[in-house]
Amino acid sequence: MSGEENIFVYGTLRAGFENEFARMLARSARLLGGGAVKGRLYLIADYPGLAVSDGDEWVRGEVYALADPEEIYLSLDEYEGCGSADTAPYEFERAVIRVLLDSGEWISASAYIYSLPTVGKSGIASGDFLFS
Repeated sequence: MSGEENIFVYGTLRAGFENEFARMLARSARLLGGGAVKGRLYLIADYPGLAVSDGDEWVRGEVYALADPEEIYLSLDEYEGCGSADTAPYEFERAVIRVLLDSGEWISASAYIYSLPTVGKSGIASGDFLFS
């Protein structure tokens, strides 16, 4: 498995958010459960950005199995500002990362990683955007 058939979401794409892309994800994917990745969460505006690291901090989110990754990523890339019509430098870039599921299993999943400098951005100490 390449990891692209799974997606780790940690911000406005999580269950309960009322935007068209979160609803699309809920309709077109199966929730595998909660999970965490090593990294730090920053408050970018009214949404978070994930910076992955090997440190001691963890970022909480949810993992979905995608029924049609190619189709879903076309929409999500557009939402995250790294679609075919967007120009670099992108605020977010999609990458495959390792996720620790709440079950204790490690899996690979795609995630949108914040790719601009984090200097001056506030960290979200809890690592969970829902409880920031």
